[in-house]
Amino acid sequence: MTDTRPTLVVNNATASGTVGTVTYRFEISDLPTFPNDPVRTFTVDGIAEGSGTTSWQVNRDLGPDVLWYWHARATDGTTTAAYSSTETFRTVGPCSITVSPTSFSVAGAGATIVVTVGAGSTCNWTATSNASFITITSAASGTGSGTLSASVAANTGAARTGTVTTGGQTVTVNQSAGGGATISVSFRMRDPAVSGASPATECRITSGTGST
Repeated sequence: MTDTRPTLVVNNATASGTVGTVTYRFEISDLPTFPNDPVRTFTVDGIAEGSGTTSWQVNRDLGPDVLWYWHARATDGTTTAAYSSTETFRTVGPCSITVSPTSFSVAGAGATIVVTVGAGSTCNWTATSNASFITITSAASGTGSGTLSASVAANTGAARTGTVTTGGQTVTVNQSAGGGATISVSFRMRDPAVSGASPATECRITSGTGST
C-alpha cells in the first residue's frame, strides 16, 4: 500500500428478486472487532453501486505504517446484506534512506565519487553539495534506490572537508592537500683545477612544495 488514502474495492452483492437502488456501507478500523469508537472505527454510507464492483477512496489520512481492517455491505433501503469478509491493508511507512559509503578520502588531484542510495520504492530524495569544490554530476534526485555521482575538484591548497546530503543522510568527503607548484633547479660542476674542462657532474633539484 503506497497511499494513506487508499481506494477500497468490493465485489457487488448478488441480489434475488426485485430490489431497490443498492448502495454500500464501508467500515474501517485499526482493530478486527470494529469497536463502536469513532477514533478507531469510521464508516461511510450511501456509496453508489458500480458495475461488477463498487469502490470507495478513503477520505481521510490513515497515518503511516498502520494495519487496517475493512469490510463492506450492501443495502437497498429495505434489505441489508451481511458484511463482506474482512480484508486488511497496511499503509506505507515513513521513508527510510541510507547512503553508502558514508565517507570518501580523495587525493589532492581530485576524483569522481559514486554514492549508492537505498530507499523504498516510493521514497523521494534529493542530493545537495555543501561545498563549492564538490559538484553533483548525475542523479541529483530520484525515487527509490539508485546512485549519484559527484566530481571533487583538484585541490591547490590545504587539506579540506566537504559534505553531500541526501535524504537527511550525510556523505563526508576528505580531500588531501594540493601538490603546489614544482620548481626545478639545475647546475653543473666543473673541476676547478682544469681550465676549460668539461662538466664532470650534473645535479638537478626538484621541489614539489613550491620551496627551494
